[in-house]
Amino acid sequence: MPGGFLSIKQPKINYPKPERYWFEKITKGVIALFLFFTAIVGCLYYPVGKIYLAAGVILYSIISIQFPLFPLFFIPAFLPLVNLAPWSGIVLFEEFDLFLLATVAVSVWKGHYSKNAFSGMDKLSWICIILFLISIMISFFKGILPFSFLQPNDLSNYLSHFNSLRIGRSFLWAVLLMPFLMNYFLQNREAACKYIITGFMFGVIGVCIIVFWERGVINDVLHATNRYELFRNLLDFSSEYRITALFSEMNTGGTAIDGYIALSWVFPLGAYFIWLDASKERVWSLTHLLKGFLAVAALASGLYIIATTFTRITYLAFGVSFLFFLSSIIFGNYRKFRHNALIVYVILFLMFLFFTGILVYLYQRGGFLALFSGIFIIAGGSLIGILSRHFPGFISILGGLGVFGFGSVLMAKAMMTSKWVETGVFEAVVISTIASWILFSICTGLGRLTANKGKTIEFLGVFIPLVVVFSVSIPMVFGNRMQVRFSTASEDGSGRMGHWQNVLGVMNKDLLTTATGMGLGSFPRHFFQKDEYSRKLGTYSYKEEYGNGYLQLAGGRDMEVGQRLLLKEDENQNYDLTFKARSEQKDSVISFRICHRNLMNAAGCKYYNVKLDNEYSGQWKSYQLEIEKNVIKKSDWYSSWPQVLLIRNSKDGTEIDIDDISLISESGEIIVGNGDYEKGGQRWFSYNEFEHLAWHTKNVMLHFFFEQGVLGVIGFLLITAVASWKNFQGVMQGQIFPTVLLAAIIG
Repeated sequence: MPGGFLSIKQPKINYPKPERYWFEKITKGVIALFLFFTAIVGCLYYPVGKIYLAAGVILYSIISIQFPLFPLFFIPAFLPLVNLAPWSGIVLFEEFDLFLLATVAVSVWKGHYSKNAFSGMDKLSWICIILFLISIMISFFKGILPFSFLQPNDLSNYLSHFNSLRIGRSFLWAVLLMPFLMNYFLQNREAACKYIITGFMFGVIGVCIIVFWERGVINDVLHATNRYELFRNLLDFSSEYRITALFSEMNTGGTAIDGYIALSWVFPLGAYFIWLDASKERVWSLTHLLKGFLAVAALASGLYIIATTFTRITYLAFGVSFLFFLSSIIFGNYRKFRHNALIVYVILFLMFLFFTGILVYLYQRGGFLALFSGIFIIAGGSLIGILSRHFPGFISILGGLGVFGFGSVLMAKAMMTSKWVETGVFEAVVISTIASWILFSICTGLGRLTANKGKTIEFLGVFIPLVVVFSVSIPMVFGNRMQVRFSTASEDGSGRMGHWQNVLGVMNKDLLTTATGMGLGSFPRHFFQKDEYSRKLGTYSYKEEYGNGYLQLAGGRDMEVGQRLLLKEDENQNYDLTFKARSEQKDSVISFRICHRNLMNAAGCKYYNVKLDNEYSGQWKSYQLEIEKNVIKKSDWYSSWPQVLLIRNSKDGTEIDIDDISLISESGEIIVGNGDYEKGGQRWFSYNEFEHLAWHTKNVMLHFFFEQGVLGVIGFLLITAVASWKNFQGVMQGQIFPTVLLAAIIG
């Protein structure tokens, strides 16, 4: 793919004229306008950000009409960045569905849904897709039946039958967007690939910025008074906190962000190699350098996200896909670059293994400072070797002495000041001198060799990603947190096996269930109904009685319902929390807490417990709490997670009904929205802290088997196999985009 991945000219697409021009043109226009106005109406009925969403959909549609390839960038870039469910309380649909609906409207308007839309797809692919869609349709109807009209509770509850629609809509969007995608791949494959890769790059960078906010890195940058405060959260790989970013599905645990990053991180790596390939054909400029820097920054962002998930299987997925990608680049480009490049790649791969051992040892002896001093020597030595043929010998010698001396001194200091391993002065000097000399001499020689062979671009092609990988992967794998996680792998594996047996035990034993599953999106509902352990976690539902809506909380140790607080005033004030409650069981207790919380973990909580009056058993009664100053206060967006009012019924075996919640400041500012629950669960969102097994099978193949049966498993495997084979053919031809896709599938 020649050319940079950002400098793309819009292709001029000649659409075939319809046979019945006037009829088809009017039909397309009517359908497109209907879909577009449906998206706008959906924006205006959304609980939060109505005007902003509507304006965004309109602007997006205009840009997509003017620049046809723009959706290929927008969808992967903004999908992980737009998720308002914790603010809106709606989980059945998401605001991003409105943008996808606008995309379909534009595609209809452009005439993508024609007879030629799928002309590039072979029969085998069609058979696999149709088989899988049949499985999805069967399991969808099994999950949503017995059918009932949509109720407010169905919009906000994973235990609803309409959860089948929540899961099924993802497959629906995939089918509806296929003609759009196929059209541009047939018209201009190269431009389409670059837009997709660029979109993923910006998406990964955006998620990393959110992770920085979530981990407190942005706050440290703005308020740090010394270097320790500046890097304390950025380099904290011992914390038990696992990131969630803006993936609202993480409120029940799971692997939403893990799945996203395992799929997406390799796209920046592909972008980097596209840029590298373009570097051989054009004059280097500031713009070209910025494109390369953006690719490397996106790659580093992806690796940092992977590191801070602290998930063992995600680490494994990264390692497998990374090794596959580099191996594919080596063997896919064998004919293109012939033996010299192949030798360089193989030598660099062996150096990767050797250097990994040395850098791991340095990190364990001297921490981050020793690790970065080793990376500095590797980078500096390689640069000295490459540039040595362009400068006089004494300049190269002085540069080499500077890199070696500074790196070794820094390494020795790191070992002597380490808080984890005690190292004497003599021992630190000896170790740092030997390690520095080995790294420096090998890298200098390797850099000079590749420069003399005219293979500097190939050398940088593998060298820069490896440096990024060294910088992130060693702390993430050998940090204290992951060492603990790895040490408990066997114990956790036994627990996971027990959970899988419980999942199979929940399934019906008839032949039809084995073939077609229990129903799409039905796992949480069936597991809560049949598994005694899960029922003790607590549940919630939004109900209605004589036209009055209310929230019902079934007692448990993990379930909470909360609302993010929108504060307009800066002053610290007292607040009055009033509500109505009733319960048939005596000695019932409602627990309130006001915390800073993103999705999984809460911090800075203030607790309030209210014991319900036994004299009013089964009857509504009003209660009031006074929230003192400094508990609820407006803070800068970058300094903390959103403040949330959380409600819990912790007593197992009890049910508490709650209504008319109000939180009012001294100045009369009303904080809580939809406190009377007349709009169901709008503005309210559920949270689980620790007990996540009831919501997830924790096994992809078992999940397909539970919800779609053997038919779904076969369909999924066939689609995966066919997609892998077709991309593998591109890999063998040295094409970057198929290599990226196959590495993403493997991950």
